[in-house]
Amino acid sequence: MIPTPSKDKWNMSLFQEPDRKPDIRIFNFQKPGGSKQRIGSGDWEQATNRQQRRLTRAFDSWSAQTRRALTDAAKRGVPIPQQAEILDNSMRELEAKLAVVLEVGSKAAARISAGKRAELPGVRQVVEQHDREDRLLLATALIPVIYARLLPDIARGLASDPKALQGAFGAVRAAPGQYAGRAWVLIFETQQELGRTREAERRAEGKTVEPVRWVIDPRADHCAASPGHHGCPELAGEYKGGWSSLKTVPAGQVTCRGNCRCHLEVYRDGKWQRGVYED
Repeated sequence: MIPTPSKDKWNMSLFQEPDRKPDIRIFNFQKPGGSKQRIGSGDWEQATNRQQRRLTRAFDSWSAQTRRALTDAAKRGVPIPQQAEILDNSMRELEAKLAVVLEVGSKAAARISAGKRAELPGVRQVVEQHDREDRLLLATALIPVIYARLLPDIARGLASDPKALQGAFGAVRAAPGQYAGRAWVLIFETQQELGRTREAERRAEGKTVEPVRWVIDPRADHCAASPGHHGCPELAGEYKGGWSSLKTVPAGQVTCRGNCRCHLEVYRDGKWQRGVYED
């Protein structure tokens, strides 16, 4: 069972500025949710696109339910502070819904990346750590951001105007879908874990390490380095030291984060290809 953080993780006074505003720069609120999916028919792309659609559907379900509750409260003359409490309480439900989707998605990403090796202890540890990070990101980033965007609208009495309220919720609809990038990073974190295992196996057999290369999607916009994060163009290219020599993985410690479209390939059997093992 995924624990739901207490309300004070995102709670703030209805008519006062929070002590520390959540960083909304990591989200793009302008693009409609689900509209910017990964191009390609590969398993990795399709799994990440499915995860994006699942996250957006979970938000849409929660949005419709919450908007109905707020509109009904406004019609009944419920005071704005109590309307804000309805929104506040509903954030628990959104967090729980998204947490379930993220956990399901991480298991799917690990299976697609690792195949029959998905249950290896090292892979399971990667997935468990990933799930812990997901829950932390929900509690400290996504949920506070959405709440901070919607609370002023409730304070302005927007619940009495169903169309305007729908627009307010629609303005934050893209944010949950961007967490599909968490599946993308797990695919490569799993690959790196398996890659290190294969490197150890090859060394034990007296074989050389298989090179790895970071491949940039030519159709994507590329990020630049920022404090604490790499830019994807500087990471592109071949790593003769293999998986262990990578500084990070796509969608990992890069400025574009979950929006990353890069991927990794390994030089195996005389050609560059996806996947650490043949199977």
